[in-house]
Amino acid sequence: MATQGETAVARGWRLRWRGWSRGRRLAVAAGVLAAAAVAGWFAADRDDWRPRAVVHSPWAVGPLAFSRNGKALATWMPGVRGSAGLVSLRDAADGRRLADWPVSEPAMASAAFAPDGATFAFLTWKGGLEPLAVGRFEVATGRPLPAVAMEPFSARHSVLYEVSFTPDGAGLRAAIGDTQGVRELVTWDAATGRELERRTVSCPVSNGPRAFTRDGRFMAAAAYGTESATVWDLDADRAHAVLVSPTPPQPSPLGRPVSCLAFSPDGATLVVAREDSATEFWDLKSAKLIKSPRVHTPGYVATTLRFTPDGATLVSVGGFRRPVAVVDVFMTGLTDWWRRGKRRATATEGIVFDVAAGRRLARLKSVGLPLLSDDGRTLATADNGATAVRLWDVPGPPGR
Repeated sequence: MATQGETAVARGWRLRWRGWSRGRRLAVAAGVLAAAAVAGWFAADRDDWRPRAVVHSPWAVGPLAFSRNGKALATWMPGVRGSAGLVSLRDAADGRRLADWPVSEPAMASAAFAPDGATFAFLTWKGGLEPLAVGRFEVATGRPLPAVAMEPFSARHSVLYEVSFTPDGAGLRAAIGDTQGVRELVTWDAATGRELERRTVSCPVSNGPRAFTRDGRFMAAAAYGTESATVWDLDADRAHAVLVSPTPPQPSPLGRPVSCLAFSPDGATLVVAREDSATEFWDLKSAKLIKSPRVHTPGYVATTLRFTPDGATLVSVGGFRRPVAVVDVFMTGLTDWWRRGKRRATATEGIVFDVAAGRRLARLKSVGLPLLSDDGRTLATADNGATAVRLWDVPGPPGR
């Protein structure tokens, strides 16, 4: 009986459909297709990759540095427990807290573990634009070590690009500059703070995206709002190449400013991300554009790029800047409403990209402040509310 009833219902709908006019049929079909498109949009908007662990915090929190072996992660929380801030050492596998290191200064900048993992160093500010010192902790015991004084700096210096250990762990390095560009490269003894070397350079670009090669020889930089990127040879103190993107078939009325930069681990390739969602791979020896694959979803603009050590995988994190078509205005409004009601998050995404194959390996949603471990297998990101750090397994190309 149930089968006969179902057949009768189906027969009734078929006869009704045949009785409708052609215009009515088209209207119904269009409505069904639109509903399917909306359902597919929301289905695709879910997280395509899940974190293996989430570190929750009642305060703002962000990742600082991975240990060289990828087993430990340092995170930073400002102004908690009666101190100016707190550095927490965590297990990179599950986010479990291993130790807390209170710090005395209210601002935290770049940080790094020594190559042997025995020391953790971090840069703090006392106020203004001048860096104060590099604080250090003994990782095994949590015992504070004497701070490494970073003075003297000349008065013109106002930007500290990044601090890192030398490969042998015996020195601390920094590229220092002002609003006109990089001015000095300085190396200090990591144990005593004694200045070992100071070289003057004249790289003219500083107020925009920048990236360094692993050996510190080359720096790529672009001024905010410009479409060209300059690669500067810091050892020779001269411009190595100026990369100007070719005009696309349909140029954007807002132009194609550079949004972020990254060198491949071997320093042979520079990745340039642009405000129109394009991602370009440039060969530095010939200064030629190799390829321009589509990495992000249209409308998303890369803000941070990270390579795995083998250079086979690129992690790109970006945010939604503007619709790319009229239909996106409507769909963006719907998804923003969905996120506000369900996730309380802004539109950001992280893409794990297979460089050789030119395809996505994973898509991460609602991520920010990406930090990649030295082995390239773990990614730490802060959520958009900055109250949690997520730990992700980074998928690699087949056979990795």
